[in-house]
Amino acid sequence: MKKNFFSVFTLTLLLVFIPILTAFADIQDTEQKLLASDGDSHGAESGSAYIFSQFSDGDLSTGMQVSTSYFHTIGLKTDGTVVAVGENYNGQCDLDSWSDIVQVAGGTSQTIGLKSDGTVVAVGYNGLGQCDVDSWSGIVQVSTEFYHTIGLKTDGTVVAVGDNAYGKCDLDSWLDIVQISAGYYHTIGLKTDGTVVAVGYNVFGECDVDEWSDIVQVSADYLHTIGLKTDGTVVAVGHNEYGQSDVDSWSDIVQIVAGMYHTIGLKTDGTVVAVGDNEYGQSDLDSWSDIVQVAAGQYHTIGLKSDGTVVAVGSNGLGQCDVDDWDLDQTTFHWPVDQPYKMGPGFCDPNYFGGSKVHKGIDIMKRVGSPVYSVCDGVVSLNWTRSNYPTEFLKYLNSFLIIEHDCDGNPIYGYYGHIKSNLVNGTEVKAGDVVGYIRKSYDRSNNRTFRNDHLHFGLNVNYINGSWGIAPFGTACETLEAEGWYDPLNYFGW
Repeated sequence: MKKNFFSVFTLTLLLVFIPILTAFADIQDTEQKLLASDGDSHGAESGSAYIFSQFSDGDLSTGMQVSTSYFHTIGLKTDGTVVAVGENYNGQCDLDSWSDIVQVAGGTSQTIGLKSDGTVVAVGYNGLGQCDVDSWSGIVQVSTEFYHTIGLKTDGTVVAVGDNAYGKCDLDSWLDIVQISAGYYHTIGLKTDGTVVAVGYNVFGECDVDEWSDIVQVSADYLHTIGLKTDGTVVAVGHNEYGQSDVDSWSDIVQIVAGMYHTIGLKTDGTVVAVGDNEYGQSDLDSWSDIVQVAAGQYHTIGLKSDGTVVAVGSNGLGQCDVDDWDLDQTTFHWPVDQPYKMGPGFCDPNYFGGSKVHKGIDIMKRVGSPVYSVCDGVVSLNWTRSNYPTEFLKYLNSFLIIEHDCDGNPIYGYYGHIKSNLVNGTEVKAGDVVGYIRKSYDRSNNRTFRNDHLHFGLNVNYINGSWGIAPFGTACETLEAEGWYDPLNYFGW
């Protein structure tokens, strides 16, 4: 099967929901020492350190995503195909032949698609060369707006084509970039250290991001720029005539997106907030729920729901909101988190914590508060996410949920680690149902380690209320398999 989007989001995006996270090889000594001690009764585990952006997916696997711009809306299906509605004067919606797409980006009159092999395709208006991407390779994220297109490469550098008014394509000196966002007249880049760089038009201060820090996602549009911080708050600079930069009071945000004169934020609970222009109802989002990624156009807003359906509000003069019949989720089994994400240590990873432990599952790096989904239908066997441990670190380390799954008639237990969940034992769940949320990660000294936030996911044919995360050093993969453990990637064909 293919993996579901988001985006964070959420982002995200959420965008998106989407593609790269930069890994850091060094793991904190305190965590290594703790894990070497085997100090907990439920076999704790933790992942490598990563910093991530909302539109990042280092695995380049197909997932679902929505993107939009002026007057057209694009949907990426989990099978790698793409749908589109809205204005098609320049052929920007002629996407029927696209396949193996892992991210889409909509510009004013163009659509850009990133393929699983790191190459890029484009359709639509090309008067200023914004679609001249045929020679690109090694790309992990694309962004486009107005008349320029930018691509993030695997080495953290950035390429650009199209209109270079105000120097918005002068990106040759950029390094260590993990996410990019193209505005109308400016370009924004998020660096591995959580700082932000910008080039281009700056009359309204939309490029005044030098003092930003602890940023995990950026979004630029017409004349303003917004940034999502590690603590779920949001900062903004630039034009604010319609209040589109009034985001100081926002919290618990997992994906952000800037529209022309409005700004959208996706919250940890799947609801959506908005500020700015609402002339066409593009900010009327109070009733939205179960959203996993958002996209904003000129005067409309698009939301992707966890089940793959899509909702829209705002101006629909050219059919850009006609998404009621979309179903982007083409999978049988549900990937346990939304794109974007980063794969951490895998099953039976020989290098897990320097070879000191053997991993019984897979780690999926994802921002704290991101929803976790049931991979198949099933019944909750044990919720150990609400246990009253004395420290935040032990709560993080020992939190897990066991679900007895029925995956196309095959019974197997899913182990969901490092999450919060309110489900009680015996609760029936369906594939794609939200079963919990990523918990904050801590080190042994109770210090917050946001770069380690992740889901541990394991599979065993047996019910094991014990060591679910790691095995002692030297344990052979054959031993794990004999105990009933499966590599989830192989089991589901992900």
